[in-house]
Amino acid sequence: ARAILIADGTSHEYYKLSEDIKINDTSGSDWTKNARNWLLTKTAFTGHFNGNGHIISGLYYHIDGTATYVGLFPIVGAKAVIEKVGVVDSYLYNQNANSDANAAAIAGFVEWMNDEKYEQRAIIRQCFADDSVTVEAKYAGGIVGGAASAVHMENCYFTGTISGEKYGSLIGDGWNPEAQYHTISHCYTSTLEDNPIVGNIG
Repeated sequence: ARAILIADGTSHEYYKLSEDIKINDTSGSDWTKNARNWLLTKTAFTGHFNGNGHIISGLYYHIDGTATYVGLFPIVGAKAVIEKVGVVDSYLYNQNANSDANAAAIAGFVEWMNDEKYEQRAIIRQCFADDSVTVEAKYAGGIVGGAASAVHMENCYFTGTISGEKYGSLIGDGWNPEAQYHTISHCYTSTLEDNPIVGNIG
């Protein structure tokens, strides 16, 4: 899985999970103490990832000042499709005072695209992160951390915990004026706080 996310030339490539993935062992209550950080990269995923209904557990980051994007897919690019995957028992922390620190369970950041007709927008569908997931970052989202380009999201949900300077239960930082072009359908959230669905709108 790690090789898929950092490989060059993922554009138009199709990947399908055949089983659940446990990134770190979460069987103990203090599992984060010895957990290893997941992938750190600035290479955008631009392929088609089909989770096939499988679950990712033990997704972990604890980053202070060295990363911009963290998530199952740290950065997502033009025409990427991510679908049918869930994240559980995971903890993502990304604080970087000197730059934009984005984090989310599925896509840490959707990169800017020169796409005036919004034909290259990333698609995220049938994905979720449940109440065993915590996201803490400067820009924190349940499904997407930051989105510099329009995103289409459908049939997704987030019921975990988020906190940050800018945060949203589905998209952490909507990036005005791009925020008005996000399309979100048949999604829901349920969090302890009254969080906005998309952060940084208005």
